[in-house]
Amino acid sequence: MATRAAAQTAPASAGPVDRALIDDLVAANRILADQGVVDGYGHVSLRHP
Repeated sequence: MATRAAAQTAPASAGPVDRALIDDLVAANRILADQGVVDGYGHVSLRHP
């Protein structure tokens, strides 16, 4: 059981996210919400580099 816990450690952080990326993500999701297309297929996301 100890080896299993060691294998599940969290990955190292990639560092802080650029605030401008978060602002763009929020704006994009608000636009989709305004247009009524926020669902399982209509969403915006980003990957942390």
